[in-house]
Amino acid sequence: MKRLIVIFYSLSILIQSSVYGGERPNVVFLFSDDQRADAVGALGNPDIRTPSMDRLIEGGTYFSQA
Repeated sequence: MKRLIVIFYSLSILIQSSVYGGERPNVVFLFSDDQRADAVGALGNPDIRTPSMDRLIEGGTYFSQA
C-alpha cells in the first residue's frame, strides 16, 4: 500500500510540474485484478496468450513487484 501511495504521489508531482511548465502528459492507470505478473505473455509466460496486455506493456511501463 505504501508503494502505491509513493507512486501516486510521484506522478502527481510530475503532472503538476508539467501543467505549470508546458504541455500536460497523458497518463492512464490500468489495474489488472487477480493476476500475477507471470500470468502475462509479454512478461515471459509462453503458455498464456494476452495480446491486448502485451501491446500495452510493449508501449508503456509495467510494475511487476508493486
